[in-house]
Amino acid sequence: MSKYLQFDLTRLAAGDIILSTAPFAVTIPALKSFAIRLLTWSPISHAAMVIDRGHLVEAVGDGVLRLSLSGALIDPAQQVRVLRLKEEFGWPSVAAQAAAVAEQSVSHSYATIAALCSLFAKLPGPSEHEHFCSHLVAQSYEAAGVKLVEPTIAGKTIPRHFLQTPKLQLITADVLHEAVEGVEAIGACQ
Repeated sequence: MSKYLQFDLTRLAAGDIILSTAPFAVTIPALKSFAIRLLTWSPISHAAMVIDRGHLVEAVGDGVLRLSLSGALIDPAQQVRVLRLKEEFGWPSVAAQAAAVAEQSVSHSYATIAALCSLFAKLPGPSEHEHFCSHLVAQSYEAAGVKLVEPTIAGKTIPRHFLQTPKLQLITADVLHEAVEGVEAIGACQ
């Protein structure tokens, strides 16, 4: 039996939100992920957005990156969850608009200080051309006309907020499956 999971790229859609305990671009030290989860009272520490069936955009230490999901292997320990905007809030058109906004942010800087400040209401958020993971997702949806997390502003959104909003539905079981036997772990998202 395989110990890795894979996305079914035919079932992912632009605007889907991927939550996990680690970013897909780089290995996040377990201690850093644990600290984020502890400080935010959350089972997850990272958010990314699908921009088309084969790619996602995420804000990490290196900035906002566009990554391929094709052939990506996911360690079940990442506790990946996939959320989709509900139809009554404009899926699929609003979700596609949000994905286009997120893609326009590729190469923007990572907002380290703003990410830390997101835990405190009175501290400043990110500037116009910098993002942290959950801010990128929330801000992209706001630009498309849907405020995912009420009353929180995009610059104060943490990954846990996406699990709590009634505007999103959990679709993990529909888009994530066990990897095919014999697939190498090279290129695994860990």
